[in-house]
Amino acid sequence: MLVLALPLLLGAVADADEQHASLFGSEGLLGVQGNPCPLRLIAGDHACPGCGLTRGTALAVQGNLRASWHVHPAAWLVALLCAAGIAIHTRILIRGERTAVHARLLRQGHRIFVVGLFAAWLGRLIL
Repeated sequence: MLVLALPLLLGAVADADEQHASLFGSEGLLGVQGNPCPLRLIAGDHACPGCGLTRGTALAVQGNLRASWHVHPAAWLVALLCAAGIAIHTRILIRGERTAVHARLLRQGHRIFVVGLFAAWLGRLIL
């Protein structure tokens, strides 16, 4: 459940806009060194399916859905799926058991994430 909570918690405190995101002043290794994504260098601006997902997720968590969509169309989906996953795991903890319904919902969440990320990536390539 902590893995699902981290994007929401860190996204809430991140300093994010459409061009960058930093956490307590640190932009990460690529940002600090000034090196863009290698796949982006080779294949173009929207070639990497994950580029912008961190910034977009932080913006979505902070409630800036328009900027989030502009940065990465699947970012709001990540935030939504993390919240849903936390709700499912909380329900499992309360009940004290994991039912077949819980397992099915978690698998569906994984599928929705993969399909959503792929669809957003294709949309970015086409448009």
